[in-house]
Amino acid sequence: MRDRAWIYPAVFLTLSNAALALLLFPNPLALLQGLKIVPFWMLGTLAGFGVVVISKTLKMMRAGEERPLLKLREWADWQLVMTVMAAMTLACLNQTAFLWLKPTLNIYVPFTADPLLADIDRALFLNRDPWTLLTWLNNDWSGLIYHFIWYASITGSLMMLLSRPASARKAAMALTYFVCWSVIGPLIHCLLPAGGPIFYQRLGYGDRFAGIDGGIETERVADFLWHGFESGHFEVASGISAMPSLHVTLAVWTVLCVAQFKPRYALLVAFFAIYVFLLSISLGWHYAIDGIVGGTCAVFIYHILRTIFENRSPQSSTALIR
Repeated sequence: MRDRAWIYPAVFLTLSNAALALLLFPNPLALLQGLKIVPFWMLGTLAGFGVVVISKTLKMMRAGEERPLLKLREWADWQLVMTVMAAMTLACLNQTAFLWLKPTLNIYVPFTADPLLADIDRALFLNRDPWTLLTWLNNDWSGLIYHFIWYASITGSLMMLLSRPASARKAAMALTYFVCWSVIGPLIHCLLPAGGPIFYQRLGYGDRFAGIDGGIETERVADFLWHGFESGHFEVASGISAMPSLHVTLAVWTVLCVAQFKPRYALLVAFFAIYVFLLSISLGWHYAIDGIVGGTCAVFIYHILRTIFENRSPQSSTALIR
């Protein structure tokens, strides 16, 4: 199996989201400023390569290699490096398209599901809102961990995946990543549009979640998102959507990815995914059911796609992009 098996559908999903946003957003030219994230994404990718180089260099130095950098130069597979860079660029453009579509949906799909999702949470947790059990998790660092460490874990896992030889497992895992952003997020948002506990009172549903204190970082991001929603102007990384929690969805995807290709780190990554899930509730970004639905979708989509790809091609295929 070749990598084109997942790349072609990923390109289609990216273009579809971008076209839909450009068609529906009142001022489509404003969306172009969302491309500002591209250089930052690519710098993050280069930083990821830097971590690999440093790690390999230190390992060779410990093994007694006198000229580790020269050896590393001989070891480097530049075709693979360029392949990973190209695929990471596609992933960046896919996320950009999602960030265009997310605020666009806010214009056309009113938030109506918050009371329902809040009541489902209360029923699941024996007549108690789950955030009240998790306030001890919140501190000045929680918001930064929830946003930036999570993002770094997703980027690192994606780079690790893209460096693997082509296979049915790789194709299924890579395409699951794109499906989560391009299909699962927008589709379920349209079916159950919700702003989340952090916006519950601002949406006019009452002060049920007024006691949540997510810290300065969380408050700053919430004010930024609300301003973009209320003003109707596009801002980079704007848009509000609670159901499903893509934070949890992609955290579960990371667990699946690491378990398949770097299993010795799977337990550590699983603990972090659980932590992200709990933070999504304690900080007020999501109802518990948002993460449960998102994580379940990630597992379901991966296993469906893996079955499809394995039935299409023999397991032994290891060809790269051609």
